[in-house]
Amino acid sequence: PEARLDLSDLVRQRAGRVRAEADAQGVALDLDVAPGARMAAEAAPLAEVVDNLVGNAVKYTPPGGTVSVRPTHAGGTARLEVQDTGPGFDAATCERLFDRFFRADTPEVQAEPGSGLGLAIVKAIVEGYGGEVGCASPGPGHGATFWVVLPCLGGEGR
Repeated sequence: PEARLDLSDLVRQRAGRVRAEADAQGVALDLDVAPGARMAAEAAPLAEVVDNLVGNAVKYTPPGGTVSVRPTHAGGTARLEVQDTGPGFDAATCERLFDRFFRADTPEVQAEPGSGLGLAIVKAIVEGYGGEVGCASPGPGHGATFWVVLPCLGGEGR
């Protein structure tokens, strides 16, 4: 009963909704969408995943910065990468960012309202579909990349 969801279309739609906010903040939103990443998933939960990752990136990227959104697919998996030029973090923080209620201790993060639940919800949704989440940053002050990897539909067309 699950829809054949096109992740590329979904990302294009959801990122489009954040563009006005990005423009207002002076943040460039760069979309590089490879078409055709289809999966057996419902649109609503994955829309929440995209909204969270792109919304966070825009929220924490200072004016003049860039948020790059790249959905790609290869070898039976779809990958969504959201890269920003925001505050970044150290490796210890990265390990905890997907924990419930955890919010990084930096002034940039604490200055923004948030519950610390967004990334925990992202993780729960993605793992529910058999996928995985992750993050990386060259270090504080150097931006960050968040990614989600999800299984695509195989050729048997479930």
